Amino acid sequence: MYWTIRKIMALIGVFSTAVMIATLIWLSSAYEKFSIRNFNETSGEIASFLVRQTITEQYFEELFPIADKWSRDRVLVQGARENDVKKVIIGADAIFVSQEVVNKIVFLEGVQVFDKDLNWTRCTKVEDTLLFHATFISN
Repeated sequence: MYWTIRKIMALIGVFSTAVMIATLIWLSSAYEKFSIRNFNETSGEIASFLVRQTITEQYFEELFPIADKWSRDRVLVQGARENDVKKVIIGADAIFVSQEVVNKIVFLEGVQVFDKDLNWTRCTKVEDTLLFHATFISN
């Protein structure tokens, strides 16, 4: 085969075009992976920011005084200081009959009790309290 400058230039052009197309395909694939990963990371951050903002704007001012009052309950604090589990349980159960829960300002599902080092101590749910069982109340 006889190589002329025209054939060599055409071959270089075809080869350059093939390399350019392969590079564009690789680049679009890499960008697609990058953009999806980046979108997933930022959408999680955006969602958590929006949730925090909603909680702060709508619930913080209303719930902070109530939770602050509950956390300073005399029996609960005394039980935590003395490491008396019975007092902690009584204090946690007393929260279920507080004015805010009875008047349905707060719909309380459970009470989590932590010590001063933020170690989990006790979980009390509505079903665990004596007030939930009608047999105890009617006697």
